[in-house]
Amino acid sequence: MSSAAGDIEFRNREQELDHLLGRLPPQARHSTITFLRAPSGYGKTRLVDQVLARLEPGHARCVVVEPDIRARHQSARVYAWYFVQRAAAASPTPPRDDVSFSGFLKRRRLRKIHWRSIYESGKEAASLSKLTKIAIEIGENLLGRNRFHPDALLKDESSFATELARDYMEWLVKQGPVLFVVRETQLIDLESFRYLLKLHKVASSVFILFEYTGNSEFLPEHQKIIEECRSTNTDIRIVDLLKLNQKEFLFLLKKYVDEGIEGDSAEFARWNGNLRLVRELKEQVYVDRPVDQGSQPAPLASDLRVLIHDRVQRLSNLAKLTLASVVCHVEALPAVVLGAAVKRADPSAHQAALDHVLVELISGSRYLRSEAGRLAVSDEDVASVIAESPSFARFRALAERSLRDVYLASLSGDRGVPIPVPLAFRQSIALCLATGDAAAVRRLMRTLAEGARSAHDQTMYVSLVADALFQHRNGGRVANSELYDWAAASAYEIGDYRLASELLEALVSKDPLYEAMLGFCYGETNRHALALEIGQSLEASNAASTTPHLLGRLVQVANLFAVGRKAEAVRIHRDMRSNASISNDPMFGYVLRFTELLENFPDCTDDVLASIDHFDRHEMTASAAYSSLSGAMHLAYAGDLSRAAALIASARDYLRREVRDLHILLNNEVVVALLSPGPNFERCLETLDEAAYSVRDDFYRAVIENNRLICRWQAKQHDDALLSVALLEETMRAPGFGNRDVFWTFTYNCWAFLREIGQSSRADALLQQLRAIKMEHIDFDDYWLFRFGQRGRPPARYDHLLQFRYHAEYLSHWLVDPDAMRVVKAKLLA
Repeated sequence: MSSAAGDIEFRNREQELDHLLGRLPPQARHSTITFLRAPSGYGKTRLVDQVLARLEPGHARCVVVEPDIRARHQSARVYAWYFVQRAAAASPTPPRDDVSFSGFLKRRRLRKIHWRSIYESGKEAASLSKLTKIAIEIGENLLGRNRFHPDALLKDESSFATELARDYMEWLVKQGPVLFVVRETQLIDLESFRYLLKLHKVASSVFILFEYTGNSEFLPEHQKIIEECRSTNTDIRIVDLLKLNQKEFLFLLKKYVDEGIEGDSAEFARWNGNLRLVRELKEQVYVDRPVDQGSQPAPLASDLRVLIHDRVQRLSNLAKLTLASVVCHVEALPAVVLGAAVKRADPSAHQAALDHVLVELISGSRYLRSEAGRLAVSDEDVASVIAESPSFARFRALAERSLRDVYLASLSGDRGVPIPVPLAFRQSIALCLATGDAAAVRRLMRTLAEGARSAHDQTMYVSLVADALFQHRNGGRVANSELYDWAAASAYEIGDYRLASELLEALVSKDPLYEAMLGFCYGETNRHALALEIGQSLEASNAASTTPHLLGRLVQVANLFAVGRKAEAVRIHRDMRSNASISNDPMFGYVLRFTELLENFPDCTDDVLASIDHFDRHEMTASAAYSSLSGAMHLAYAGDLSRAAALIASARDYLRREVRDLHILLNNEVVVALLSPGPNFERCLETLDEAAYSVRDDFYRAVIENNRLICRWQAKQHDDALLSVALLEETMRAPGFGNRDVFWTFTYNCWAFLREIGQSSRADALLQQLRAIKMEHIDFDDYWLFRFGQRGRPPARYDHLLQFRYHAEYLSHWLVDPDAMRVVKAKLLA
C-alpha cells in the first residue's frame, strides 16, 4: 500500500478507452464528435488523459481547451466566443512548426489590422490629436503591442478579437488533422458550441472530445443546438460513463486508503460515484493525519464535502484567502492580480509567503492549478465548499473587496498591475455586484451603454446584474432602480424576454415606456392575456402625450394578431393609421411598420417603406434600419431585387455594428439571394450558419431552420433536409412563441420537399395538423391555397414568388425596439 500523495491509478475503463481511441486518428480518418458525459467526479478527465497518453504520435495535433471556470450559478456565464478564445490560446501539440495563435498573427501582417474600426474612427477625426491617435493604433496593431498583443486579444471580448480567434481556428484545422479536447462543456457559451460543432465543415479531419458534466442529459439549450447542428456528414456520438463498479472501487480504497476496508452493497449504493472521494481520503489519511496501526478502518460512504471542508479548515489564513480569491473570480485569476489583491487585503503579507502557499495549494493539496500565469480551482467540489461554507464568508468578502479595488484602480488608470481592459471591466462589474457597490456598477453600466455595445457581449453583464438584483445583495430596490432600468432594457434589447419580464415586474414604478416593454415581453413569451391588459391600461391612461396611448394600442395589435383575433387587430390598427392627430408622434412609424402584420403583401409595402422616412425624421436610426430590412423583404417578394439589395445595404451600415441582431440581417440577406436568379445554396447555408451563432430565441431559430431546409433541399442534401424537417415538426408541436402564421411557410416547405422525395403520407399529415389550428384567417390565403393545390392561379402580385418551388421566410421586428424607447423617453422628458 503506497502512502504517496499522487493520482490514483486508472481502473476498469478499458472498454470505453478502446471505443474513444477508435474514433480518433489513425483509426478514424474523417471528422468525429464525441460527448463523454457523466456526473461530477466519475473520471471523465482521467479517461481522456489516458486517451491522450495512448494516441499514436504524429497523426494529429492536439488542443486541450481548458476554460478555467468551475462555478455553475447564473453569474458565472462567460461571454460569447469565450471557449473559442480559450481554444485559440491553447498550444497545439506536438509543436512541429509554429502553428500558435501568435504565429498565425505574424503571418497575417497588414491583414490583421482592424480596418473597420480605423475607418469609423477616421470618419470622426476632426483634429490632429485624433489623427495622431489613429496612427498610433495602426502602429500598435502592426507591431502587436498593447491591446493588439496576442495575449491581450485572447482576453478581449470585442468582435474584432473573437473574429481573429475564429479565423485562427479555421486556419489551424486546414494545416492537418486536429483533436480538440473541450473540458467543462456544460459551461460553454452557445456561440462557441455552435461553432465547434460545425468546424468539421472547414476541414475533413476535425476530431472533438467534449467532456460534459451531467446526469445522462444535456442542458436544454445545448440539446437544441446539438439537434440543430446535426447533419448526415457529422459523426456525433454520446458516451455515458457509468459509476465504477463495487469491486474496483473497493480495490482503490484498499490500495490508497486502508487495507482493512470492507464495503458491502448498501454502502456502495450510498456512494454517488465521485472518485474524488478516494483521493481526498488518501490525502487525509497519509498527508494530514497518518493513521496508527491500530486505528479503525476509514468509512466507505464518507461525505466528500465534509472531508474537503475539514481539510481546508486547517489551512493558514493566507491559504484560505488565496483559495477564496480564486473561487470568487470565476475565470482563471492572473497571478499578478492575486498578488496585488492579497497585498491590499493584508499589507503585512509578503510575496515569499504567498509563493509558499501557492506551491502547497498547487503541488501539495492540488486544490489549485497554474497555467501561463493564471490560477484556477482544480476541483469543482473544492470550489463549492469555498463558495458556500459559512466559515469562509469573511475570506470571500475580503477577497471580493480587494479584487474589486485592484480592477477599479486599473480602470481608473493605475498601471501598477498590467490588466487587459476587457478583463478588468467584466470582473469589476461582477465584484462590485458581489460587494454591494451599486454606485460603481452604475458608473460601469453607463460606460457600457455609451460605447461598448458592439464590443461586448451584453448577455453576460445582464446575467451578472440580474443575478445580484434578484438576490437583494445590494440593498433596497429603490436604491437600485437605475440598475433595474439598465438590466431590464438590456435584457429586452438582447431578446431575453423572460428575464426582461422578471426585471420589469420588479421595478417599483414603471413609466409608460416600460409598461409597453413589459407588454411586448409578455407577448413574446405567450402570456398574451397579460399583455392585452397592459395595452388596454396604457390606452386608457390620462397621459398628456399621445405616445402612451399609441404604445398601448400597438401592444394590443401585436398580441391580438398573435392569438388569431385578427379582425380586432385590424380594426385597432386601421383606426390608428387614419388618425391624423398622431401622425407626427415618433412612434407612429411603428403603426406604419405594423401594417405588415395585418395586410397581405404587397398592400403593406408602401407603409413599411414610409416608416423608414418617418423614423429618419425623428432621428430613430435603429428603427429606420429595421424598417429597411422589412421593406427590402417586401420588395424582394415583388421581384424588385435591386431596390431590396440597396435597402439591405443601408440597414447593414447600422446593424453590422450591433452584436445583438446580426442574425436578422444575415437571414434576410439570404432571403434576397434565394429570390434571385441562380442562388448559390451552399453559400446561403454558410451565411445561415453564421446567422445561427447569435440566436437565442425559438422563433428566430425556426425561421433560420426553414431557410436551411430550402438550401439543403435545393442542393440535393436530402438526408440533411430531413433533419431540418424534424426540427420544424418539433417546433410546430411545441412552439416557444406566439406567431402561428409562420406555420404555413414551415408546413409548405416541409410538405413540398417530402412529396418530392416520396414521403406523401408524412407530408399530408403535416398539412392536416396545420388545418387543425383553425386560425381566423391567414396571410396570403389565396397564395397558400394555390401552393397546396386547392385553388386556381392567384393574383399577379405573387408571380415572382411562384417562380420558386420554395417559400423563403424573413425576420422582422414586430415590437418596439429599445433604441426607440430611449429616443421617445428623452423627448418626453425634454
